Amino acid sequence: MFEFLAFTGCFEEAIARTYFHQLINGLAYCHSQGVAHRDLKPENLLMDGQFQLKLADFGLSNVFAVGTGAVPVDAAAASVGASPSAGSIAPVTGAAAAAARLMYTECGTPGYMAPEVMGKKGYDPVGTDIWACGVILFIMLAGCKCFVDCALSVCFFIV
Repeated sequence: MFEFLAFTGCFEEAIARTYFHQLINGLAYCHSQGVAHRDLKPENLLMDGQFQLKLADFGLSNVFAVGTGAVPVDAAAASVGASPSAGSIAPVTGAAAAAARLMYTECGTPGYMAPEVMGKKGYDPVGTDIWACGVILFIMLAGCKCFVDCALSVCFFIV
């Protein structure tokens, strides 16, 4: 997508909506399988021969518990301070389930990372992936990165 944006500049709203919809659908599937990408950016969004979006570069991705709140006991025990028994699965609900899903590794590309990723308290990987999608949507519509002056001289697609 990066090269496509570099060639075309910002997208018309209908085109941006189409690609954003594809991005959200692909990400929703990853999240439903318990996979957080953690490095979404235009450079990691590829297009096939029919210009359909494909998520790529899962090098910084990580897995998390999904579904009923069942997580490996070691993650559940760590969230409540108990000692785990290897290989067991325990149902976890409420605050313990939310704590078990938190990630602590500061990773991703600056400019696309949610602010909480840079903290030491942990972050929800689903929420931080959604943040990156919002940044990508901004780039598709504005033609430049968020949080910078969008003057023509600083647009990322100007070489």
